[in-house]
Amino acid sequence: MRPDIMALVLAGGSSRRFGSDKAAVDVKGSPSVWRVARAAGAVAQPVYLAGGSGPVPPGVSGRLPDPEPGGGPLQALAGAFGRYPGVDILVLPCDVPLASIEALTALVEPLPSHCLARIPRVEGLPQPLTALYGAQAAGAFSSAALAGRRSVRRVMEDLSVAWMEADRWEGAPGDLASLRDFDTPEDLARLVGST
Repeated sequence: MRPDIMALVLAGGSSRRFGSDKAAVDVKGSPSVWRVARAAGAVAQPVYLAGGSGPVPPGVSGRLPDPEPGGGPLQALAGAFGRYPGVDILVLPCDVPLASIEALTALVEPLPSHCLARIPRVEGLPQPLTALYGAQAAGAFSSAALAGRRSVRRVMEDLSVAWMEADRWEGAPGDLASLRDFDTPEDLARLVGST
């Protein structure tokens, strides 16, 4: 496990399309956020939650204070960089409950010197909320948050990214597919049914 990395699990959000709190939904016997936090803790320490409510999963150091309640993942990342200067941040949403240790281990490998982030493409789509952001990306997140921007995707577009793709990754494509998220109950049923 790298000593210069922490994990931030995004546990807030309104879950409008899902219809209830995605963090709390049971996935194979555990709340989704607990499964994500456990996987994150296998590759990064400390692990914190951003947003949400309810019990803090075992192995999680706590909830980071929300600099702007309801401000979304961009301000949560900016706050985490402010609290942990000089470290890389593994960010994971609470709705990737099947994330494999193999995929996360590859995700948190040290970044190439010219890159500020490693972001997987899952089924061809960039996943900026399932990513490793290097310590040097802190300024981009801080500036975006101060400017009132909300989109992590927009910040991602301004960073040099090491893309993680199934056809170029040495691990099995199935492990990269473990980083798929769910937005609706139907998505969750497909996700759980595929394992």
